Amino acid sequence: SALAMLNASDDPALQLLKDLRRGRTSRPRVKGAGNKRSSRPGWQSDVRQFALLRDVWSPDANVLSVDYAGGDVQLNFSVSGQQLLSGCWTSNVLLNDQLLEHPLAWKCECWFSDRDADFVELTADLGEGIALMRQLLLARKESMLLVAEAIRGASPETRLTLRSSLPTVPDLRGEPDGLTRELQLTSEPIRLRVFPLHLPWERTVPGTGRLSAADAALECEVAGNQGVCQVVVLDWSDAGGERPADGTPLSVVEAGRPLSPGEACAGRVRIGQNHWFYLHNLTRGQIPRSVAGHHTDSETVIGKLDNEGDLHLLVHVEGDAGEEESEQVSGEKSE
Repeated sequence: SALAMLNASDDPALQLLKDLRRGRTSRPRVKGAGNKRSSRPGWQSDVRQFALLRDVWSPDANVLSVDYAGGDVQLNFSVSGQQLLSGCWTSNVLLNDQLLEHPLAWKCECWFSDRDADFVELTADLGEGIALMRQLLLARKESMLLVAEAIRGASPETRLTLRSSLPTVPDLRGEPDGLTRELQLTSEPIRLRVFPLHLPWERTVPGTGRLSAADAALECEVAGNQGVCQVVVLDWSDAGGERPADGTPLSVVEAGRPLSPGEACAGRVRIGQNHWFYLHNLTRGQIPRSVAGHHTDSETVIGKLDNEGDLHLLVHVEGDAGEEESEQVSGEKSE
């Protein structure tokens, strides 16, 4: 029987189905969403240390599985049944130019699923109050995956370098743009356009990091003091890779003072009609911070900008809250 097959398998996805039958998945970390979770295809389990981000129930869905048990984060991402990412998401962390060799134990800090997106945030303690954070957001209505990674909690004097490798399938071929930092990864008929929101748009403008395509990997690096954050948007809505695109990092201000990249990271990218916005505060402000005319005291904000510049939220994560009080909100307009 199907149940016997579940009992006989150690596959994380099948074990997750077992947990769903037994009611052992983690409670939703979204206020007022408890009665809706069974209608959506995305799930997360603290018990299995596994998250499934999925846009629809159909067989040709866009699906990202995240297995964070055992100290590694294993990713498998497919678009309409075609696998694009597969393997271990690896990172090297350097503190004051010394490679940090610290065993990682990942935990889910935040899970959110609604009609617009699935979102998961993972953290790992690096010791001495420093943490490594990873975020993944799969848009449900658009062909977009956002991937972010950050180091938080270091002193202002600490030099940080974060080098990461996202595992791509071997037949995904990379091609950089000659003028901008856009990368295009192609495996017919899918074309992934990759945009780093934390780096200057033009390739000739110096930045604090890099993005490149290697053999079976997407390589990212960022450096700075106190905190660092790198965020990339993967878009597969344009098979020809010709839709106009533009973007830029954004300045974040608190009480009139521009914040350093070690205190906050923000950026935007417009791909065709979709205009994506990202903000992550690496430090906690005393008052709400301002970016591109929007004011917030949230730790993370992800959304879409309309033609008037209004921000429509997909997810916002409140910082410094207990698990019971952590909140994510979808589908609202920022004032």
